[in-house]
Amino acid sequence: MSCNKDSLVRPIALMHEWKRHSEMIEKLRSIEISSRMLMGALFREKLVNPADYIYSALQTRIELM
Repeated sequence: MSCNKDSLVRPIALMHEWKRHSEMIEKLRSIEISSRMLMGALFREKLVNPADYIYSALQTRIELM
């Protein structure tokens, strides 16, 4: 496997780059968590209402007012 200069990952040198990459990682993490909850809800949809499953996964309780 050959490595050219363009394929190497550069170090993060500036604070604004660090912040941008950190925000991108946090967004990807949120997407992953959301997709796992949705997949769980779909997998159990015959046993539990998908909305109830997601609220339970978020440890949230909804009450009528």
